[in-house]
Amino acid sequence: MIKKKRIKNVEAVRASGRMFGTACVVCGKPYTIDTHHCDGDPSNPEWQNLYPVCPNENQGLERSMAILLSNPQPDADLDDHLSVACLTKKAFEWQRAGRFELAHACFKLASQISFEREWYNHAIQNSMLSIWALRPILFEYELCLKDTVNVALDQAVKAAQGRIPSFTKADYCRHVGALFHGEDRQDWARFWLMIAQQNSQGLRSNYRTEEKILAGRIDQHLGFVSFRLGDPSGIRLVQISSEYLGEHMYHKANNIQHLAHFYLDRNDLNAAGSMIEQLAYQSPRLEGAINGGNFSAVVDVYGTWMALAIFQLHARFHHMLGKTNTAVDYAQIFLKNLGSKITNQGSLPFPGEIAMGSSLPFKRLSDPTIDMLHRKFFNLWNLMQ
Repeated sequence: MIKKKRIKNVEAVRASGRMFGTACVVCGKPYTIDTHHCDGDPSNPEWQNLYPVCPNENQGLERSMAILLSNPQPDADLDDHLSVACLTKKAFEWQRAGRFELAHACFKLASQISFEREWYNHAIQNSMLSIWALRPILFEYELCLKDTVNVALDQAVKAAQGRIPSFTKADYCRHVGALFHGEDRQDWARFWLMIAQQNSQGLRSNYRTEEKILAGRIDQHLGFVSFRLGDPSGIRLVQISSEYLGEHMYHKANNIQHLAHFYLDRNDLNAAGSMIEQLAYQSPRLEGAINGGNFSAVVDVYGTWMALAIFQLHARFHHMLGKTNTAVDYAQIFLKNLGSKITNQGSLPFPGEIAMGSSLPFKRLSDPTIDMLHRKFFNLWNLMQ
């Protein structure tokens, strides 16, 4: 095999640094940083392919990729903390901490290692998770999204050659539906989530936790889409999802805050207020935290994403109650903490706009990107059959 020559691109390295920062995307420590080529191709100098990693992690990743090229089997001797499971776990930790760009990087690395191990289902799932992780900062990094869809996801689907189980198909469609829901393309979102629901029918009687959670997440997102379309049947779907999702704190909070927004859309302040009270009683650690504006305490319970959603909900609720000063206080807490999570702070809205909105104020993808994604996702779905 001919070894490809490393191509240096100073501007690409700088762009990667602006995206991912100057700490290692795996361990988070600010050592002297190398750049790791995620796709294993040193001749690909595009910034979306360059991840800052410390020398130890870079050597480990390159050693792992070299081993996998010669032995893709499950018993290949890889560094434990660079396994697919550990990288995925680390990605979720970055996501919870609000380091969305680092979560994207770790999911993408897990996807690439899965692909080299010929675990194509895991490669597809981690590629979709890497797209999901970008959502809060997507407005500035459409190229990362296109790169993941056109390279990582594309190669995994084609390599699987149609040998994709119902679980992966349902999970794929759920992620696509959730992405279009976030972009306020509710008809497309419903289309994909209905396909996900069809592919999850055989999973619903299964006792495996991950399959029950997937079925619950699909119903949950269908409920949220119904809310946005003004369809009250979404309430029943959310209730059904709770039966599958159990006592998981994040999912319960997600259901409650979406229900609250649904009632606010209908100007039912009493029902919305009842939902909002439930958020404060989920954990003893939340007692007084939300009303007291203690953002970090809410993060400890729910994670960064849900904490942002809760403070935005409180801003909107108090705005509709006519308590303008309180609404602005909540909105300012929201903006202060949102600004530390995204890079393009010049695009942040005013507190008054936060208090009047029903969803997190992230800029939408451009129409050409949305159209490209829909075509690409549909073509990949056809390849899965």
